[in-house]
Amino acid sequence: MPGGRVSYTPMWRKLKLVASRLTRGCGPVLIAMAAFGPARAAAQNAPGAAESVGSGALLPPFIGSDAEDRARLEQLLGGESASGYVARSFSSRLRLASAPLTFVRGVVLPEIDLVINSEIPFSQNDGAMWAGRGLSYLVRGGATITRGRWRLVVVPELVGSTNAGFRDVEEAFYRPLIDTSRYSRYSSPWMQHPFPMDQPVRFGVGAVARLDPGQSALWYEGKHAAAGVSTENEWWGPGVHDALILTNNAGGFPHAFVRTARPMQTRAGAFEGRWIVGALTESGFFDFNADNNMRTLAAASAMYRPSWEPELTLGVSRAVFAASSSGAKALLRWFDVVQPTTRPNARPWADSTFTGGRDQLTSVFARWVFPSAGSEVYGELGRAEWPASLRDFLVDPTHTMGYVIGGQWARPWRRRGAVWRFQAELTSLERSTSFRYRPTQSWYTSRAAPQGYTQRGQVLGASIGPGSSHQWIGIDLVSPTWRVGAFAGRWRLNVDHNTEIVHYERYPGKGWCEYDVNLYPGIRAGYQGGGIGAVNGELILGNRMNYLYQNEGGCPRNDNMRDVRNATIRLSITPPRPR
Repeated sequence: MPGGRVSYTPMWRKLKLVASRLTRGCGPVLIAMAAFGPARAAAQNAPGAAESVGSGALLPPFIGSDAEDRARLEQLLGGESASGYVARSFSSRLRLASAPLTFVRGVVLPEIDLVINSEIPFSQNDGAMWAGRGLSYLVRGGATITRGRWRLVVVPELVGSTNAGFRDVEEAFYRPLIDTSRYSRYSSPWMQHPFPMDQPVRFGVGAVARLDPGQSALWYEGKHAAAGVSTENEWWGPGVHDALILTNNAGGFPHAFVRTARPMQTRAGAFEGRWIVGALTESGFFDFNADNNMRTLAAASAMYRPSWEPELTLGVSRAVFAASSSGAKALLRWFDVVQPTTRPNARPWADSTFTGGRDQLTSVFARWVFPSAGSEVYGELGRAEWPASLRDFLVDPTHTMGYVIGGQWARPWRRRGAVWRFQAELTSLERSTSFRYRPTQSWYTSRAAPQGYTQRGQVLGASIGPGSSHQWIGIDLVSPTWRVGAFAGRWRLNVDHNTEIVHYERYPGKGWCEYDVNLYPGIRAGYQGGGIGAVNGELILGNRMNYLYQNEGGCPRNDNMRDVRNATIRLSITPPRPR
């Protein structure tokens, strides 16, 4: 045996056995952890990549789809490998058939996603679609073409919303004034200088619609690496509902990429990597400065699965974004991701200086699957500010820290082929306790790029947005053809800006009961097979307590609390494969 494995493997097996036994009995503990800790979102990646053979129709493994959710469940049960799972995109999940001198065509089955909100917008991990009040929709589908090592996937997306009016901030008691000489009246009044953000409360008046390139990509796939261009979404991180760096909460953005074509196997283990540069676009509802509508983004992620424990994935991701006068300059930003950045946000909150330059987000993560126990645990830790030095990091490692932690636990049901599954996840992006003695920023905001870490008005990272925290639990009974389940979430919105603007600056003396908190229990069900294709739906009955921080009576309970009850219906439909 190779040197090193003789002495370490037995100890590691003992550690794994202990962890497996702990997780086997800790399903209820995971649920309680999420229920009482300080996030809703997308199902994580499928363990096995979908295949398109010849001109057959492809059931699309879109990020957040039922196909991905079922595939991750298979990993817990030992039916699939965790390889190529933590960081992925639609194109990297495909295994397209090809021939050296012949064009091979395939069909990506269309998918229709519908969201109906009764009272106010509620949109998380909906890609290019923003689910406002009323009916919102996303329709996508397309084709694949391959020849030799060249791959082309064309999957455009049509997105839109009735964007009906709702009781918004214009009627709010604690509504900060918007500088209408600088910002659009639809921009968030809580996201202004010195930490503004392109996160409109509403995308104009009346119905909106847009055709995007969507999940489209063109690339050359070699034996070990692939390179190309794309407009698809990327998900980087082990979380089921949230990830810190890249998710499908916003639409995809045009970017060039280099990535491993498949895990690179060595005696030490398997290595994977992704490296992208792209251009981010401002929405039409942020500010009136036409010279800063573009930003560049350079990001990279590396993952390692040890040979002595292939079910463990360790990784690191980093994204560097900067204001730019042209999106084409992104092609010159490849090496931004490996260079240290200044700390543009290390200034007191009251300092309104705009610094320009570059800003960054960094995270480390791990995912450990225990097929023998039908469970997994995972976590991601990130920092929004690059440490000033090694000493700075060692003295204050949690400065500007955010995190995602969670787990899943599955058990077979008495009915053959069906399993019970419990899920729990915690996400926190609320500012770290270091704000008491040093300047801090809020996640995804920046003095270097006033739009923040966004694409067309939606956050690229965790769907809960800056200064927020989220807890989520769920239970499902899943069979090969149907599923039924229930879930509940608690989302505390934008504590950072509300605390600074409402509690301290404009309305001092107010307390905890002005926090805007969304409680949303729900049920979900789905069916696939036969002649109807796949249909999945959710019903959510949310209660926004102190909506937009509106609580005129102070603490504790009073008669002037403003709560909004919002019903959300989600429906996803994929037609059957043609015969």
